[in-house]
Amino acid sequence: MTTALPEGEPVGALLHHSREAELLVVGSRGLGQVGGLLLGSVGARLAAEAACPLVVVRGSAQPGGPVVVGVADPGESEDLLAFACAHAARTADPLLLAHAGTGGPADRSHPPLPEEDLARWRKRFPTVTIDQETLAGHPGKALTHAAAQASLLVVGSHHRHELGALLHGSVSQNVLHHAGCPVAIIRVGG
Repeated sequence: MTTALPEGEPVGALLHHSREAELLVVGSRGLGQVGGLLLGSVGARLAAEAACPLVVVRGSAQPGGPVVVGVADPGESEDLLAFACAHAARTADPLLLAHAGTGGPADRSHPPLPEEDLARWRKRFPTVTIDQETLAGHPGKALTHAAAQASLLVVGSHHRHELGALLHGSVSQNVLHHAGCPVAIIRVGG
């Protein structure tokens, strides 16, 4: 862990440090949905642009609560699962893979990961209890609800800029503003 007191704009300094960091952790002032969106909160901008995984500490982590992982595309879940499983192994918390689709019948019939992929993660992290669940409804709301008693919510982000994330209805931005627990945002898809 290092400390620094850089001069200038906080977001620019943090984005600069994120290029060399393994993890960037910031707090949330609890501006709420409207305040955070209108003011372009530091956490929201970092979530869209940080070069490393970001954890925004908001709400309160539930000791012993699950690490909830939002899996949208199983093909892009490798980095999410590596981060979430490592965290769950350190904290001895269970892991819940949550696939939040559109809520149609096809979404509910398929788990987030095929059993053979799940077996690989269970073998790699034998101390972590891993379950999965398919959620119905809007992905951001469904994940926020699933993480109500979580120790950490882990989601992926495709967006490189805050404005693009807001215009495209980003799940990571949605949970960042609404989740009641700390949120980890991991860059996926290039």
